[in-house]
Amino acid sequence: MCPGGGGGGGGGGGPAADCSYLVLSACGALTHERRFVAGTGLTAVDTGPGGTYTLSVTGYADLVSTCAGAVAGEIAVYSAANTICFDTDFTWDSTNKTLKIGHAAGVGSTSTIQFSNSTGNSLVAQQRIAGLSQLSISGQDEIAFRIGGTLEGKVDNSGNWLLGTGALATNANLPFPTIPMMAGPPTGNPASVIAGMAPIVIDQTDTRFYWYQNQGVTGWYFVSAGANVSSCGTEVAGEVTFFTAAKIICGNSNFTWDNTTGLAVTRAVNITANAASSFTTSAGALTITAAAASTWSTAAGALTLTSAAAATWSTAAGNLSIDAAALLNLGATNATGVQISRSGINVAIGGAGSFGSGTGEVFLADTTLAPSTNPVGGGIMYSNSGQLTWRDTAGNVTQLT
Repeated sequence: MCPGGGGGGGGGGGPAADCSYLVLSACGALTHERRFVAGTGLTAVDTGPGGTYTLSVTGYADLVSTCAGAVAGEIAVYSAANTICFDTDFTWDSTNKTLKIGHAAGVGSTSTIQFSNSTGNSLVAQQRIAGLSQLSISGQDEIAFRIGGTLEGKVDNSGNWLLGTGALATNANLPFPTIPMMAGPPTGNPASVIAGMAPIVIDQTDTRFYWYQNQGVTGWYFVSAGANVSSCGTEVAGEVTFFTAAKIICGNSNFTWDNTTGLAVTRAVNITANAASSFTTSAGALTITAAAASTWSTAAGALTLTSAAAATWSTAAGNLSIDAAALLNLGATNATGVQISRSGINVAIGGAGSFGSGTGEVFLADTTLAPSTNPVGGGIMYSNSGQLTWRDTAGNVTQLT
């Protein structure tokens, strides 16, 4: 209806024609009116004067509705077409700047975050209330661990765990993988061990590396660390090392090895037979082999005995000795057995030699008990009161003068 029209009432007292009006249809009496029309997605039905004017939404694909019951912090997500809802398992804590994904305590079983790329590979993190939480990746991608943009380690697509970025310099001070230590050997048994894997720990008191074996012969096993044995620090090339105290090895210039000349010992050497006063071909025997069959010489392979000090070898019990007079004795002392002079190349049998200041001689000590039975397969030669005496197989005794 136009202002001032037939239904206006009140004669000519209606609104001015040049005022702004919102009208449903054009009116020739007005100069500044605005027409109300239905736009896109809307339809209008006008039932005429005295009736109704109805607007209806016909295209509502872009319109949404919300679920009831939203609380502060819940993040809106589509639950169905054109419907936005809120979930207590997906919230934002604006105070602590924390995104929370997961179930409330005692509710549900698994919370999952999945990241996918354009090739279809995905990284999935799952947190389970019961069971094993896991981080999984599909395709051939690797999981890398970076700190400040620097690669510090990764799990490659073959399942290898790589710690660090490669070889470390000998003077490096980081990064190092670390394992727990304890003050002494482990005595407790690990409560949960995955089959085919072994818990590890370091005993810092005894400097040992332990691992636990839970299959076969179970228990803790160890390998002594390198620091378990220390060196004197004064060794030189060629010195043979030996323990001088617990966990300490040293070398000594009196005990050396040379690849050309062999082993050199310039101190006393004690060799114990496998039985009292006996060296045999059984275990523990002493065997010395010449450089060539049936030859001993001063060339390589010869047997050389050097006293600890000039012309001083102890006469203590032993079958082979060099006495203070520089004589080689084959016997318990220099009074019995065979004696060989080092300087004069003289040989004494049965006691200390009396060579009359000569050289190249053989001395026979007087017998203290003449033979009473006949020899077999040979004869017996001995000294009797200074007389060279011979006893043959028939019992004949002859003095050779």
